[in-house]
Amino acid sequence: MKQTYKKILITLLLFITTIFVHNFVFAADPQFSLKILYLPQCMDNRDNDGDGKIDFPEDPDCTSPQDDDEGSHGGNSISSSVIVIEGKTIPNAKIKILKDGKILIYTKSDNEGNFSQNIYGFYYGNYSFGIMAEAKDKESTNIINFNLDLKPGNYISVSSVYVSPTIDLSGNLKIGEDLFIEGYGLANSDMQIILYNKAEQKENILSTVKTDKHGYYSFKFNTKNIKEGDYLIRSKNVLEENIIGTSKSLNVTLSKTNEEINNSENYKHKVRCDLNGDDNVDLVDFSILLFYWLKNDYPEGDFNSDKIIDIKDFSIMAYNWTGD
Repeated sequence: MKQTYKKILITLLLFITTIFVHNFVFAADPQFSLKILYLPQCMDNRDNDGDGKIDFPEDPDCTSPQDDDEGSHGGNSISSSVIVIEGKTIPNAKIKILKDGKILIYTKSDNEGNFSQNIYGFYYGNYSFGIMAEAKDKESTNIINFNLDLKPGNYISVSSVYVSPTIDLSGNLKIGEDLFIEGYGLANSDMQIILYNKAEQKENILSTVKTDKHGYYSFKFNTKNIKEGDYLIRSKNVLEENIIGTSKSLNVTLSKTNEEINNSENYKHKVRCDLNGDDNVDLVDFSILLFYWLKNDYPEGDFNSDKIIDIKDFSIMAYNWTGD
């Protein structure tokens, strides 16, 4: 009967404590999400003072379930804190738990992305912890950082940890070309692909895609209707209509294609093949062309817009030769 009473009491107090007192939730468009619960010694189901009696009301040193000191009367041991970390991330990912910026322990998520790890050996002090995941493509997530103020016998639950997604980018950074965005997040969840315009300080959702059972997502983005400029691309993992993690941000500079530059009004009014702007096509222009020979990063010298400066462009220059 006493055990049944105790279980009911602990469950009730844990529920109340979780809602009103010790529950810290990081939400509202976060890079991550987690909850931290400090469980008092007199309701943590542990013999913290080594006297053979556990929690209120069995341990006479406990004045109530909220009492955070079981005392040390008759005991000979001081127990370390117990930190229980539980969360969800990329399925079958390598989880790194850090202390003060250095790796403390490795663990792994299961096929559904769940992970759990107990950490012992901490007594008095304020510690900085971090959690990050590494997907099978070796891309890493952002680090979730949090601080814990510990003393002997603390039982601390760090739960509802949602690790942010990963992101990678490939493709041509010319307007009108395709960019390929991919990464990993929670399995079978929604992933928002975000484009942030630095100049306008404005964020747009390019698309919302689904991750597969492995957490993988991908999106092909054509930049045809995007202005020239500097952008950030990132992804946001959505679970039950809540954003629970944001990836790293990738810097992207989109520029015009060689063809667009050559067809621009300013370019059309220039003397054809005059690279130094002196209204002549001569040896100076030829030396500039040679400097960029067989390169593709000088659209002004790519006269036929085939994305490389070669003999064809020299032939066009020779045709437009004016000399001094």
